[in-house]
Amino acid sequence: MGQHTDSIGNKVGVVVTKSDGVKCPRCWKYWGIPENYQGCCDVCISSLLEGMDDWVAAGQFTREEADTAIAEIRRLQQIQLQKYRRPNA
Repeated sequence: MGQHTDSIGNKVGVVVTKSDGVKCPRCWKYWGIPENYQGCCDVCISSLLEGMDDWVAAGQFTREEADTAIAEIRRLQQIQLQKYRRPNA
């Protein structure tokens, strides 16, 4: 831990530890649920779903590839709901 003194004399420090989460391959942020589509975080999953039609229109994905990815995302979301749902919720 590095310690320093701030401008008014208080000692301050920073501790860096390894995250327990999973690193999203798209945004590189760490988060806690590894079962998402291709390991992406929830924010990136939302972005992927929102952009899918535009990527199909631009020719980056075929409609079939996009539909397959969307179906896989939805399937994994259902698994997460079952796994992480609170009892009696």
